[in-house]
Amino acid sequence: MPAFIRCFFFFFSYATLTFVLSGLTSLGIYFSFFLFFFLSFFFSFFLYLFSFYLYLILLFSLSLFHFSLFFLSIFLSFFLSFFLSFFSMFHNWCLRLLNNFLYMTLSLFFSLSPIFSLAPLFFSLFISFLPTPFVYILYPLLSLYIYILSFPLSAYIISSLTLYAYFLFTSLSIYIGFLPLPLFLIYSFSQLSHIHFNRTRFFPPPSLSLSLSLRLCLFPLFLSFLSSSHLFSLIFCLSLPHISGGIEAN
Repeated sequence: MPAFIRCFFFFFSYATLTFVLSGLTSLGIYFSFFLFFFLSFFFSFFLYLFSFYLYLILLFSLSLFHFSLFFLSIFLSFFLSFFLSFFSMFHNWCLRLLNNFLYMTLSLFFSLSPIFSLAPLFFSLFISFLPTPFVYILYPLLSLYIYILSFPLSAYIISSLTLYAYFLFTSLSIYIGFLPLPLFLIYSFSQLSHIHFNRTRFFPPPSLSLSLSLRLCLFPLFLSFLSSSHLFSLIFCLSLPHISGGIEAN
């Protein structure tokens, strides 16, 4: 079977598995977010720290689970690509069509992956320092719920909103920011195996193999890992009560 089909199934299986698994993890993150408000409502204010740290433990455990699913999806993608490489499913004209479509799609991913990987960080910073009326406009239902509970928009509410806004975009950031990684692995594997793409030129010429792969793949991956780090987000949000408390005091 042509090497291009193996690359195509590798990319397709990786993208599908990562999208599905990250979506399931996001559901667990949203559940822990509402569990935090549930505990804050039915328990006294003195048990707030217990519920808040329980919420942080849930987020941290789910983040570790998220990254473990990411590496598991890479392993399953390898398995599916080698399993499907024994079957021939497309003709030459289909290969040319898929080559043109995937080349444009991957070029778009390569150009936008640094932007998407840094998006959650800037969005969290933007939400954190918004005045109170803008927060109410952006989150009308949540602000109504807070008003019914007679809770002021204090430091821990701002921290919760920041965490919620961050994890809302985490799946998209990881999904797009980590896309160059399997492509880099495919290209390295094709160079080591001396696979030549004769009819469809899916990858750059061999003279640009190492330098172009490192620039296009590893740099967006590094940015995505830094900005999508759940631990960094938790540390940042833990510092928000001191920041917002000082603002409210002034």
